[in-house]
Amino acid sequence: MEKLLSIIISGKNDNFRGNTSQLLKFNLETTIKNIEGLSDVELILCDWGSEKKIVDDIFTKKSENFKCVYVPPEVAEKYNNGASYAYIHPHNTASRHSSGKYIMFLDTDTILLNKDFKKLYSFVKDLNASSNINTFYWASRSDVEYYKYKDLKNSNELEKYLYSDTDISPSPIIYNGSFGGHAVSLLLSKSMWDDSTGFWEKLVHRGWADIEFHNRLLTKYVFGGNLSDFAIDFYHLLCDEIYKNTNVLVNPHINSPDFSCNPSSWGLNDEKLEIIN
Repeated sequence: MEKLLSIIISGKNDNFRGNTSQLLKFNLETTIKNIEGLSDVELILCDWGSEKKIVDDIFTKKSENFKCVYVPPEVAEKYNNGASYAYIHPHNTASRHSSGKYIMFLDTDTILLNKDFKKLYSFVKDLNASSNINTFYWASRSDVEYYKYKDLKNSNELEKYLYSDTDISPSPIIYNGSFGGHAVSLLLSKSMWDDSTGFWEKLVHRGWADIEFHNRLLTKYVFGGNLSDFAIDFYHLLCDEIYKNTNVLVNPHINSPDFSCNPSSWGLNDEKLEIIN
C-alpha cells in the first residue's frame, strides 16, 4: 500500500567514523518516535554491511512503520570501491524498497525534533493536496558541537538539550545557483527519484554527489528552496573524531551526461538482500 512519506536513513554499526553508531541510534530513536501512530509514514533503514545487525544491537524497537534492508558485508564490500563505506548505494537501496509517494533522505548524524517533524508532515500533506510532484527541496543544517552532546545517553536526553539550547548556529543556506552550505536532507516525490534513478552510483564516496543530483534534477524539475525557509530545522551532530583512522575517498566534480544516470540494477536491485520488518 502506498504511503504518503518514506523517510530513508542508512548506516553501519561499527563506528567507522568515530561515534557513528551513537549518532545513528539517536537518529533512529528520534525518527521512530516522530512517526509513531502515523500509518501513512514509514522509516526505511539500509543497514550497509554491519557485522552485527543494527536491529539486533543499537535499535531493537519493533514498529509497523519501520523496515530494515540489510546488506551483508560481502555484498557491501563489492560496492565500497576501495573506501570503508559507500555513501550513495545505501540511499538508493533504501529508496528502492520505499512505498511513499514522497521520499525524504535524512543523513545518519541528523536529528529532526518532533516540533519540526510536525511542520514537515503538514508540508508534505500540502504538497500532496496540491498534487505537486515536480518540486524538490533540500535542507541545510544547524551544527551541534560534539562536546555538547557526547555525554548524553539516549535520544530523550538529546532532545531535551536541543529544545533548550539557543546557542546553535545554522550553516550557510543552500541556494539554487551555488548550492552553498551542507545538505543533510532531501525531499522529493518517489516518481522523481525513480525517474532520475537517484544519486549517481559512480560517485560512491564523500562529497559532490548531492550537488550532482541537484544539478541533474534542475534540468527537468523545479527547486522549491531550503526547508529551513519554511521553519523546518535540522540538527547536525558534529563529531571531533570524524574520519579518524578511516579510509575516506573523495568524489571527482563531474556530472552525469544522462538524467537517468544509473543502470536498471541501481539500488542493488539485482542483489539478494534481507528485508527485516
